[in-house]
Amino acid sequence: MHNGNVLKNFIRPKAEPYLFPDNLQDETPSAARRNAEEDLREGFLDELFVDGAPRADDSPAKEKDGFQKPEQTEEPLAAAGRIQFANVQAEAILAAAKEEAEQMKAASGAEARTMAEKIREDARREGYREGYAEGMAGAEQDLAERREAQAAKLEQQLQTFLENIALAQDELMEDAKTDMRDLAVAVAEKVVRISLKSSSGVIAKMIQDATEKMKKREWVHIYVSGCDAKGLAQITPRLTRALSGLSDHIRIIPVAEEEGGTCIIETPDSIIDASAPTQMANIRAMLENISPDDGPSQNFGRRPGNR
Repeated sequence: MHNGNVLKNFIRPKAEPYLFPDNLQDETPSAARRNAEEDLREGFLDELFVDGAPRADDSPAKEKDGFQKPEQTEEPLAAAGRIQFANVQAEAILAAAKEEAEQMKAASGAEARTMAEKIREDARREGYREGYAEGMAGAEQDLAERREAQAAKLEQQLQTFLENIALAQDELMEDAKTDMRDLAVAVAEKVVRISLKSSSGVIAKMIQDATEKMKKREWVHIYVSGCDAKGLAQITPRLTRALSGLSDHIRIIPVAEEEGGTCIIETPDSIIDASAPTQMANIRAMLENISPDDGPSQNFGRRPGNR
């Protein structure tokens, strides 16, 4: 590229008188002329543009006399260059703005995605904490309810078990009482039988005990078993004297069909059964805690031979 001074020298040539020859001919070759014109055009463009930008026009537009200078003949070319440059600059600005917008859009989208992800993560954590707290509270309540239900069930089972034990104890005690009562009565009966066989004084004592609180009667009949009458005959005089206050007419009457230990006392107005079997039955009834109304009554009205 040529220096801009070439254009200045061309636009503002030194005024010198020139005389055209009479026989003027253009002896410049065509190629050389075209090169000169191209250099002139490039120098003109260098003068108008500096680094791609239009150069400021510091020359006055008109001379003092109001006419334009010769260099203004290239104004259409400069205007076209400015327009082209403005278009290029506009496209560059639009491209830069578009690129910046895309970058801002991408950055905004990334930031929005990051924020959304953070919000989702915070919501997930908060939901997890709330769910965990609710789950723990529900589990504790459910566990407490289960423990209460289990404790109530165990308490009911224990109560039932204790009641069953009490019933079993009562049954055992009842069975034991029955067994002990039967055993005691059996032992007593055996002792009485042995006593009756070994001593006739037992029958005499039974008669005295039965008539001890009786008032004086006109007569008294005492019925004993046949086996006991033999031994009682030996003490009859002594027994009659002991019963003299009861009556002046006392008779001891043996009854063959009665069992040993039979002792029935008959007076004009009463009959008392003081027999050993009857007393054993009364003892058995008392051991069974039977009231007198429900229990077997004493055989005050049983006559000898009637069982």
